[in-house]
Amino acid sequence: MELTLMRELRLAARQRQKLVGAASAEKDRLHKVLVDAGARLNVLVNDT
Repeated sequence: MELTLMRELRLAARQRQKLVGAASAEKDRLHKVLVDAGARLNVLVNDT
């Protein structure tokens, strides 16, 4: 029982890392597009 719970927790942690990494990559990609277009939104956009 405990091994199954630990596996599920590890799987959830890995999935969360993937999702956080993907979200960060999308944010960075959007930031680059906006900077390349000359838009400066650093004051308006933050990590929440």
